[in-house]
Amino acid sequence: MTTLTQNSVPDLKCTACGADLLAEARFCEQCGTPVVVSAPPPPANMSPPERPAQTSRSTASVPEKTTSGVAPLSVGQYLGMMILMYIPVLNIILLLAWSFSGNVNPNKRNLARAFLLIMVVVIMLGIVFTLSTGF
Repeated sequence: MTTLTQNSVPDLKCTACGADLLAEARFCEQCGTPVVVSAPPPPANMSPPERPAQTSRSTASVPEKTTSGVAPLSVGQYLGMMILMYIPVLNIILLLAWSFSGNVNPNKRNLARAFLLIMVVVIMLGIVFTLSTGF
C-alpha cells in the first residue's frame, strides 16, 4: 500500500491492488488498472426532488367532476345545443330558458348567455346598419 501524496484522495483506492489513487488519475500507478470513478452518493440529509403531480386524462364515457361538483358537458350535448340553435324562434326560447333557469348545468347556462349576447349585438348592428344606409 502506498502512502498518501499531496494530490491523492484518501477515499479513492484501486479496486485491483488497493493502492491510493490521485484525484485526477485515470490508471493506477501501482498495477495499471483503469480507474472507474462512479458518481458520489447524494448526501444523506438531501431528499429527492419532488415531482409535480401528473394529471391523467380519463377515457371513460362518464365525464369527470370539476371542482364545483358539476360534470362538464359532453361533445354530444354541445352538438345538440348547436343543432337546436338553428331552429328559428325555438332558439330564442331555449336560450332564455337555459340562461335564466336555476337548475341548468352552469356550462350550458354560460354558453346560452354568450349566444344571447352575440344575438343582441348582431341585431343592434343590423339596426344601426339599416338606419345608416337608409334601407
